[in-house]
Amino acid sequence: MKLKLILMSIILFTLSIFVLSSVMADAPPPIPTEYWGRLVIDGQPAPEGTEVKYWDGAEWIITTTTDGWYNIILTGGDSPLTYNDDPDCSTHWANEQACIPCTQDVDCVEGPQEGDSVNIIVNDVPVSVTWRLEASGEENVIVSIPLYTGWNMISLPVSVSPNSPQDVLSLLTGRKVAYYYDASEPDPLQRWRSYDSTTPEFTWDLNILEPNKGYWVKVDSDQTLSITGVVPDSNEFQLYTGWNMVGFQLYSDTIQNAMDRLTGHRVAYYYDASEPDPLQRWRSYDSTTPEFTWDLEEVEIGYGYWVKVDSDQIWGE
Repeated sequence: MKLKLILMSIILFTLSIFVLSSVMADAPPPIPTEYWGRLVIDGQPAPEGTEVKYWDGAEWIITTTTDGWYNIILTGGDSPLTYNDDPDCSTHWANEQACIPCTQDVDCVEGPQEGDSVNIIVNDVPVSVTWRLEASGEENVIVSIPLYTGWNMISLPVSVSPNSPQDVLSLLTGRKVAYYYDASEPDPLQRWRSYDSTTPEFTWDLNILEPNKGYWVKVDSDQTLSITGVVPDSNEFQLYTGWNMVGFQLYSDTIQNAMDRLTGHRVAYYYDASEPDPLQRWRSYDSTTPEFTWDLEEVEIGYGYWVKVDSDQIWGE
């Protein structure tokens, strides 16, 4: 009798494993995750039929925009029935739901999750967007910033992710160098931050590139910096007494209108790398001199500026 009970238990245990395995093997594929994104190229909605390709985990899928929008349908993931929030399946099994335990050291995410980077190619230019919940509410703005051999003063009109210099500048060729002047640093001798693609990472102290800040970027050939990101929620930013490296992202405007948002003595400089004559590249504005002395006439989105003020204040909206 005892032997029969042991045999019966073995048979039932084996049968339960077989049934569980069958359930897992016959489980339907996961519902695809659909992402709608709006493309804005250089300030304008992408033209009808703009080619957008995305990687579905196995191949590049070719789509085109409709009314400036594109969509991505992804399943991805390590397994359709594995979950990072329930790696040992205890929660799913307790609710009598199918689940496959995660293999150790394997990402068990089912499809893209919030914060994941999704690679796309727009008009043969590789870019990436960040997957967000309710992604259809976000506009993925594509910005193309011309760079000229040597030094350029630029700013980022959008928030990008990832936002390290090596990621943002990764599509550029040759050596890339970036500098930022951190006016918030109390010690003037510690204000410069730098990145150089030809030096070890431990030598870099410029770790992120953000909107509303101006950057010196040096390249060794004429090329275009293409980035994709989301327009920042706020375009207000802090200026500190003295010199600041900034970008003005509200909209392109006259230098007078932009500077009227500030108080006191205001000075602004821009380095126009597109000017063939190196001696003619600096453009300037000074609120204390007559207008005919200014040769900096406008502030433009995507440009970086040196701005000097005589008190701490907010610039922007």
